[in-house]
Amino acid sequence: MRRTSVDKGTSFLNGSLNLIHKRHTFELNRGCAHALLSDAGSLPVLAMLLGRCDANMQGNVALCLAECARDERGLAVLAVQPLVPKLLGIAHNGSGQTQKNAAICLGRLAKNPHCLQAIRDNNGIEILARQRSKMGMAPGGR
Repeated sequence: MRRTSVDKGTSFLNGSLNLIHKRHTFELNRGCAHALLSDAGSLPVLAMLLGRCDANMQGNVALCLAECARDERGLAVLAVQPLVPKLLGIAHNGSGQTQKNAAICLGRLAKNPHCLQAIRDNNGIEILARQRSKMGMAPGGR
């Protein structure tokens, strides 16, 4: 059977995460996973997987990207990826934890001016506000 690029990306992602887990347990416990993913060149692969996988994996990828967006270097790498439209689609049409993870990721990406403008240009503020109210969350709260 011939492997597709998605299969290769998934294998690469799983391999990268396994490597990080096995070799860098101490760093992961200290919150350095985002730097390891960035250094390994995995962020563009994660961005690619966001639009090409099932909802469960989309939620996991969105959460991983959200963690990477905490770091300035990770945020800079993510800012040049085509993430915002994909994440807004998930936040608008998704459900459950996948939807929440996409919203979390968008919130962290909004720290970057380029991403914030992309969120605004794609009606993201309205989408996120609508989803917050559906989840029963007050504006500005957690």
